[in-house]
Amino acid sequence: MLRAIGIWILFIVVAILNGVIRAKLLVPLLGQHLALPFSGVLLSILIFLITLFFVSALRLSISRQYWLVGGMWLLLTVAFESIFGHYVMGESWSRLREAYNVAKGNLWVLVLFTTLVSPYLAAKLRGLI
Repeated sequence: MLRAIGIWILFIVVAILNGVIRAKLLVPLLGQHLALPFSGVLLSILIFLITLFFVSALRLSISRQYWLVGGMWLLLTVAFESIFGHYVMGESWSRLREAYNVAKGNLWVLVLFTTLVSPYLAAKLRGLI
């Protein structure tokens, strides 16, 4: 499980960098309306690629274990986003809930889905299960 947590920490670093790139580069170039969904798709792709690269390091043997890792990553991500966003960044709970509003172009739900399914899909693609 320590390896799985290490990979998840890499996701957090990449997500923070993705947010900086969105704010500093994508929003000025594309505007908020396009930058937000583009950033969500980009982060989802990066999470999957990181998982694909490191999945063999997890040294798991059955499908269920990969799903459990994905579930753990999902829970850690939601907890981190909530706790860090609210208590460190000072965001209101209603502002944090806006991340789940796909109608406004936020694809955070896609990022969470990708986080959940990536270990299983990556293991399948790598022939580990």
